[in-house]
Amino acid sequence: MDKLSFDISDVKSLKITVNNKFNIWAMDIETITNAGGGLEPIAIVVKSKDEIYKFFGINCVDNFTNWLTSYKTDLPTKVYVHNGSNFDFIFLLKNILDKKEYCKVTNLRGKIITLKIGSKDFTFCDSYRLFNASLANTCKSWGIELSKDIPFHHKFQKQINLYNYAGVNFDNNTQNEMVEYCTSDTIALYELMIKFQADLRSKGLSLLFNSNILIETILCYVQS
Repeated sequence: MDKLSFDISDVKSLKITVNNKFNIWAMDIETITNAGGGLEPIAIVVKSKDEIYKFFGINCVDNFTNWLTSYKTDLPTKVYVHNGSNFDFIFLLKNILDKKEYCKVTNLRGKIITLKIGSKDFTFCDSYRLFNASLANTCKSWGIELSKDIPFHHKFQKQINLYNYAGVNFDNNTQNEMVEYCTSDTIALYELMIKFQADLRSKGLSLLFNSNILIETILCYVQS
């Protein structure tokens, strides 16, 4: 636990700056219900400017964090995850702590606002904290197309309860459909954050202060 530090910041003392020099990535995790009724990650998709990285299987979180901590990047990278505070970050944090990797958490009122992993400058940010709406509704209001013609995922979530999770073998069609669903959300979130950051840089903090975003969240996300 000595590698985990919580930063409960005094909002009034924070310096407001907008850092334009960082990479923007987006990520999504899909889960299935295991035999005990709990959720287990089964797919992770990450979108950068030029690439889409996909991790599938019961070890997807472990494979992803191994890959991330060895990845070479030229600039700090913000990885946006929608509703990460209540979902995705929990899986990531547990995995990182099990590996005893360095992890810095920005915690606000019991919610993980940002999650910085390892010695590399990767900061995971919850995009829900910026928009306070579902990804579908946010994409619609920002004019981002979100394909939801893939009904398979929710059907599979219900069916998986019939199986012993540890013994499930995913055929190619199952894997492809699950990853396609995850990829659709990830690409939409990436396009949303690119558009949001462009507006932020052109309009400044007025874009944020004229919205319903909590002041504490604004400061966490725009600091250098």
